[in-house]
Amino acid sequence: MLNSITKADLDKLIGNFRINKDLPFITDAAFITRKHLDEFVKGQPPNCDALKICFVRFPSIPPDPDKILPAGNNLTQVSLIFVPLKETNLANWTSTEIADANGNIETLCVCEPGVLDPATGVCPPKKGCPT
Repeated sequence: MLNSITKADLDKLIGNFRINKDLPFITDAAFITRKHLDEFVKGQPPNCDALKICFVRFPSIPPDPDKILPAGNNLTQVSLIFVPLKETNLANWTSTEIADANGNIETLCVCEPGVLDPATGVCPPKKGCPT
């Protein structure tokens, strides 16, 4: 799902993963249709020189177990958010997120609870996971 979020919100979702290492990590795979990914990449400004793929945990209230399973602490299983970057330095992997004038970053979220998005999925609970 294409979603515009603030840097603070992005950092919170990343922190949900980072500070909850004790929660189970049962995500085997994340899926995104090529069309959805192409639309996201083509929609980036010319100064986008890389994408960062962040491990996140979304809040799981209300739960959405047909989309993404809860893990505990009112958080979901691990998912992904794609973030457009500029000024990427490949020597030390530093970069700057691309934000609009209001500070919002246009991201691609995989399996955000409560958001209808049939173009992304995580396994489990979706079928087709690698074995």
